[in-house]
Amino acid sequence: MAVGFFSVISGSVAIGRGSETMLGVVAAQYPGFLDSGLLQPVLIGIGVVAIVGGVCALLKKAWGMALAGAILAVLCVVPLGILAILWVYQSRKEFAGQVNTFLNYGTLGRFS
Repeated sequence: MAVGFFSVISGSVAIGRGSETMLGVVAAQYPGFLDSGLLQPVLIGIGVVAIVGGVCALLKKAWGMALAGAILAVLCVVPLGILAILWVYQSRKEFAGQVNTFLNYGTLGRFS
């Protein structure tokens, strides 16, 4: 149940950080930092992918997306992201037929 929870929380934190820096809250406190304007949309995008991956993990659908969201959650909040990766990887068999074939058949695929 709580497999995707950490990804969703990490993604929400990333969206919050990206939004507040776009609004200038953090940029006013730290002049010169994040002034380029490139980091904020990237941070929001990472947060969105982490949240979508967390929702996929909660619904036990699309294991690859759940794992991608957990990996990007590490970039948002490191401890929660690490827990998300571990829990998504350990629960990969609970995803109904969504597990990558490389995990099921080895590195060469079905015809090895």
